[in-house]
Amino acid sequence: MSVAAVGRRFALTSVASSLIFATTLGSATASDDASSADSPVADVRMHEYDTADFEEQADDLPPGLVEAIERDLDVSPERYLAQAAAAKNAADVVNELGDIVTAAWLDGSTLHVVVEDRADEPAAAATGAEVHVGDSLTDAVDAARQQGRLAIADRETDSVRPLEAEFTGGPYEEEHDPDQNGAQPEGDVHGGFGYGIVEGDSVFRCTAAFNGTGPDGNPRTLTSGQCSQGESGLLDGVVGLLDGLLSSGASEQDSDKDGDGHEDGGDGHEDTADPPNLDEQRDDVHRHDPDDHGDGETGPFARFVEDSIGIGDGHDVAQLAVSTTAWTPTPSVATEVGEGEQGPQVPIYDSTLPISGAPVCSSGAVSDWTCGSVLGTEMSVPVGDEEVSGFMLDACSLPGDMGGPVVSGNYAIGITSGSTQAGSECDEADDRDATGQPVTLAYALAGGPDTVRERYGDEWNLAVHVGTPDVTAPVEGDVTGKEPTVRGRVDAAAGATVVVDVDGAEPVEAEVQADGTWRAPIEESLSPGRHTYTVAASHAPSLAGDATTSEAVTETFEVAEVASLVVQSPADGETTSNVRPSFTGTGDPGARITLEFDDEMTSTVVDADGTWSIAPPEGPRAGRFDAMITQETGGGTANTSIEGVGIVPGAPVVVGPGGEVTARDVISGTGIPGSTVAARIQPSSEEREGSPEPATDAESERERIATTDEEGNWEVELEGLPPGRYTVSAIQAVDDLKSERSASVTFEIVGPPTGERRGVDADEDDLAETGTSLLLPILGGLLLFGLGSVGLWWRRRAVRGA
Repeated sequence: MSVAAVGRRFALTSVASSLIFATTLGSATASDDASSADSPVADVRMHEYDTADFEEQADDLPPGLVEAIERDLDVSPERYLAQAAAAKNAADVVNELGDIVTAAWLDGSTLHVVVEDRADEPAAAATGAEVHVGDSLTDAVDAARQQGRLAIADRETDSVRPLEAEFTGGPYEEEHDPDQNGAQPEGDVHGGFGYGIVEGDSVFRCTAAFNGTGPDGNPRTLTSGQCSQGESGLLDGVVGLLDGLLSSGASEQDSDKDGDGHEDGGDGHEDTADPPNLDEQRDDVHRHDPDDHGDGETGPFARFVEDSIGIGDGHDVAQLAVSTTAWTPTPSVATEVGEGEQGPQVPIYDSTLPISGAPVCSSGAVSDWTCGSVLGTEMSVPVGDEEVSGFMLDACSLPGDMGGPVVSGNYAIGITSGSTQAGSECDEADDRDATGQPVTLAYALAGGPDTVRERYGDEWNLAVHVGTPDVTAPVEGDVTGKEPTVRGRVDAAAGATVVVDVDGAEPVEAEVQADGTWRAPIEESLSPGRHTYTVAASHAPSLAGDATTSEAVTETFEVAEVASLVVQSPADGETTSNVRPSFTGTGDPGARITLEFDDEMTSTVVDADGTWSIAPPEGPRAGRFDAMITQETGGGTANTSIEGVGIVPGAPVVVGPGGEVTARDVISGTGIPGSTVAARIQPSSEEREGSPEPATDAESERERIATTDEEGNWEVELEGLPPGRYTVSAIQAVDDLKSERSASVTFEIVGPPTGERRGVDADEDDLAETGTSLLLPILGGLLLFGLGSVGLWWRRRAVRGA
């Protein structure tokens, strides 16, 4: 995307953010005025999600996915996970509201729903959504679709955007190289693996989506139905993993052919069930030494289950029956990293419905991780010669990626079906939509009549990941009150159940939150002394299937007449982007807890269940801080310290100037007083494209260092820069903590350079050594520079559709 396009997107985001802020305030006021005893009560409501709560989950994301999130969505991985949690929440709300909703879209964490009847407005508003009675864009999109034209509702520009690009899908055919044949070691195989089917001199390549099980409990993996078709029809050869095992022939167990290229059965088609000798195959096929097959041939990894294939009439899905125990399908997705290996995986907690505006990422065997936003849902699109119903996303998918998984956070959402990108690289200018973005169509797992859920029912069950619970309190060595709260976090779906069993008494259940945390208050008083408890988590996927239960964890703790002070979070050196970091822990019920942080003191009282939570007062701050926490009881006081709690500074604001400038001008902006700002000045993309020679390292990026004054202002000079078009963006550092990069500003230097610049070059990695610990935020900057800076602070890629 060009710098100019990025600038336009942020300008639109600024306006949209301002409108959202205003309408949110209006909605809150109206809600308070309308509150009454007979107001509807919603079973599912929208929630606010703090980016800081997802830092631990973000640390576990694969590096390639993090790169795609930052590149394609222009947000941090923590914000991506928070927005994905809001999208899952929004999908649950829309699903709960049912048929009264005619359209819905997500704007950041704000859900918008459209209803036709004003009588349905109170029920929809009770969920915390912004409600619209009728919507002209939705009507216009519906009218276009009824005329056979593809269109989406662009909520940023309040207009209908036509999609005239052609979509292609199916397998990618290339010449077969027999030298690719070879065995692979045993191990786990995650969804997102590349596979190929050899037929004659060709190999047909695709990507698998999500692992699960068939009706008999044997492993089956979803993929695109079109991937099962070659030029002459069904590809009934064995499926091999890329880039390693590509079998050009059948094993001994797979040699029962009738001469027409199909399994025996007399009807010229493969048996509709899994192979009858599946157990034998899973025990024997692929358990081999590569030296046992001089020609490189092996038994099948998997085959298409023929009666599972759905192509056209809205569908594009098929199941691969895995027929070897050499590989263990896992409830996760990953990407290829070469030579048959997969990179770090993303655990799949459950599935969710697509909703316009939701952030999504796809895994392809060719393009690796790419990300975008949902443009529109339940769209009927011609893919090649077939009609497929699904949802659009503005992400790149290349030939060979078809059939791959599309996720939102840790939730399965769809299967890549078609793409407008026909080239071999995502930055090639093939067919695009009106914004210049490649567009991908995905077949949804749920949310409409043409989905995996409706196609298979309980004939396919999604494999979900439920991690072993991590108990944070109480643990060995903790001394609690008589009614403690057991708490922790677990890698599992929001809404999963955690069961706590203390001393074999009646179990206590807790619900897992979107960030993985859970808490189970023990309501029956425990006697003083030592106690033992077990904790396990379980979750049943929303598509179909039995619950998956984690391993159990056993812990011991002591109950005393006066409970000791325990700080559960944050730990020494932990960082957050929240200027009011929350301190939590346990103590003696009724005791007073005092927090001393950033020269401010606040107090609270320990709850009856022995838990407490406290945060410092509002105030601008960034850098490293030490905290002191004290508990006061009738028997005396106890305290503990937490050292080096880090608050990451927000991105600085680049003010300008924009437009035409001279080399005598300066670039200015605002930031945290006393912070070190590194302003990166580089030729714009248009300038590079028009240059006859590639820019040198010195020309491509110029970083100039400044220190903000007491009011947070900074500036760098432009002296020494030749005439041309440039962009400038900046980051700032306080202590060892660096901010995200700011939005960029484009300017053009006219006239000759005036001399050598006086700025200091610095690498971004050296910023940590130049920071200071002065601590005020950019709130003043936000007020000074108006609503437009809201878009710069909360920059995001929000492409919205109906």
